[in-house]
Amino acid sequence: MAKSAIRRSNPKDSGFGIEVEVPTAAAPADVGTVTAAGREWAVGLLWQAVENPAKAVAEAKAMAQNSVEGDFYLVRSEGTHQYAVGWRSAGHKAGMPSLAAAVGEDRDNLIGVFPVKGGFYFVAIRDGAVLATCDRFLADKRDAMEAFNNIYGNAGGWSEAFAPDEFRFHETREIALDALIGKKTGPKLVDVRRAGATIKLIGILLIGAAIIGSGFVYWSHVKEQEYQAELERLRKQAANVKLPGKQAEPPPPPPWAGQIVASNFVRSCLDEIGRYPFAVAGWKPTTVTCQPGGLVVRVEALMDREGTIASANWIGASLKKGDFQPQITRPSADKAAATWSGSAQSTMLPDLKTEKVARVQSYLASQFEETFTRLDIAAGQQTEHYITTKYTFRTQLDPREFLSILEKVAGMTMQKITFDYAQNNLAGIWIVEGAFHEAKPIPEGGVKAKPGVRPAPNMQSRS
Repeated sequence: MAKSAIRRSNPKDSGFGIEVEVPTAAAPADVGTVTAAGREWAVGLLWQAVENPAKAVAEAKAMAQNSVEGDFYLVRSEGTHQYAVGWRSAGHKAGMPSLAAAVGEDRDNLIGVFPVKGGFYFVAIRDGAVLATCDRFLADKRDAMEAFNNIYGNAGGWSEAFAPDEFRFHETREIALDALIGKKTGPKLVDVRRAGATIKLIGILLIGAAIIGSGFVYWSHVKEQEYQAELERLRKQAANVKLPGKQAEPPPPPPWAGQIVASNFVRSCLDEIGRYPFAVAGWKPTTVTCQPGGLVVRVEALMDREGTIASANWIGASLKKGDFQPQITRPSADKAAATWSGSAQSTMLPDLKTEKVARVQSYLASQFEETFTRLDIAAGQQTEHYITTKYTFRTQLDPREFLSILEKVAGMTMQKITFDYAQNNLAGIWIVEGAFHEAKPIPEGGVKAKPGVRPAPNMQSRS
């Protein structure tokens, strides 16, 4: 497992060692509409994966009303179930269709940048899902090229890739946006106020009754114009009245709390794999995998029987030496597994300050580009309080070579590290899977997460 030096650039540092400018996902875009195929479309929406398809509408309303102060929502059942949130300040309107949803209809893996009036439209669909921050209008040509290349150059496997010929991107083709969407319309934005119209009306009447009290005589004799003016005043007042309700519950522990620090996980994993002899007569190694197991890294080495002369009794005799005493199991007659655990590692506390996932994604894409290593980033999964985005990369290098990149991301968690002997012409290859997270702002009146029981002093870390 030879190491190799990694070429790096040295741009201006802005927290991750590079200078980046990424629009926030949980806020309206400056320009939120694009005209194509003779109609106006909504762009710059906040896209999220649906956790429970049966409650997709409820999830979308909750996000719009409670988390990001959105004015509109839509639910997309095409491909990966998603919902999106829009804002009036971005030019979004009720009944306006989503351009990204129309482009992604019947398509699983598409990326494209298209000339439109006043600039360019950039969109990316991965595994049937509209990627966060990849449904955008960009006025500047250079910004459009950079946004496209940041995703296209670091996440392969696109079924279709579109860009103007003048951009000179490799293996892309030019197509008019009108021709791509044709007569498709897709889901349309719904005004979130419709959902609460009945409740608001009841609130207005109750507040009006409390304010006016015994004003029945007044309502009987007032002129129609005065009645309408008074009702409008009550509506405005009702919008500002906070009715007593259930005290907000604290959010659940963040996904990184209690997890092994990513850099420690990588080091412990490679140290433990280094203890494994790999040589068992009559048995061929297939994979060795590290996964988190509380405070320790758990390792599993799989092997297949090779040939007819191979005894399972040889496995324990070959592997168990000194303090290395793995547990041997037999999933089947021709397969065996050796499992063991590393030493206890530092874990992360819940009160870390995380970066926005869009900024982390841009940082990782840029840095892995410099290592000539492909980085695959999945669509972000969002709850009411946290956003989690998973990534995978494959390399022939020792994974410790990438620690200088990974350890700069606060709250990063490692999910699995695998060495697969069968890949890379039987020379083997490393497959590293991890995730980065973002703690969303606490809503007004919300409660911070309880810190919980902290580890012993020698086990604390703030990554």
